[in-house]
Amino acid sequence: RADIWAALSAGGHVRDREVHFRRKGGDVRVCLFSADLVSVGGLQYVLGAWQDVTDRRRTEQALERSQRQFAAIF
Repeated sequence: RADIWAALSAGGHVRDREVHFRRKGGDVRVCLFSADLVSVGGLQYVLGAWQDVTDRRRTEQALERSQRQFAAIF
């Protein structure tokens, strides 16, 4: 998380940074995080958005495994 704060401080924004979160139940979720530093009334705030891409990553990994297995057969 320190690298996200450093990037925000240096450039004022972060785009599609992959971050991993462990939920209460112990499962890990993969998210893409984007944020901007915004000034309102002379104060700075972080305006950010998260997109959970856990299922997409798992599907991509399964496809890669399947392609490797297929290539090994032929």
